[in-house]
Amino acid sequence: MLYMFVSAAPAIAQNQLRDIEANLQVVPILAIVNIHEQKMLVYVGGVLKYEWATSTASSKNTDCTKGVCETPIGTFGVTRQNRQAYSKKWDSPMPNATYFDNDGDAVHAATQSEIAELGHPASHGCVRLHPANAQIFFDLVRHNQRGAHTYPGVTIRIITGSSAPPILAPREKPKPTPKGIIAI
Repeated sequence: MLYMFVSAAPAIAQNQLRDIEANLQVVPILAIVNIHEQKMLVYVGGVLKYEWATSTASSKNTDCTKGVCETPIGTFGVTRQNRQAYSKKWDSPMPNATYFDNDGDAVHAATQSEIAELGHPASHGCVRLHPANAQIFFDLVRHNQRGAHTYPGVTIRIITGSSAPPILAPREKPKPTPKGIIAI
């Protein structure tokens, strides 16, 4: 005879999950995207951990007849994440997407054909990263997720400045990374 105790198990698991989630420490993450320099600096716990090449919006993008092609300027929180996002508007995959507004703008991985454009304006408005860097950023942000679409301690600041913002904290020693990926 087979006994099933299905109804009690999910309730216990949900309570245990809530307890674990409540005890996880939120790590402050600040991502600064400098449009002029086409770079993203990522501070984790106040320490500069990563410096990556990006591609932000390009006024030369021929697809901009479908809508405005500009990367929004300002300070944003994270609205949601989707590991396998796809833009219907631009008919393009957006792997490891971390959305920072409700208009569909996100930090996401460049496709293979877009990797060579990193370091230069080329997107429709999103912030593109090398696929390995987009995965690192996605996972860093996911660590801070609390409940559905809640990411405390994560800030994305997009600036137009011609120089990098002042260093907030000491840099760590450079970490070895695959070719084409910069980590500090």
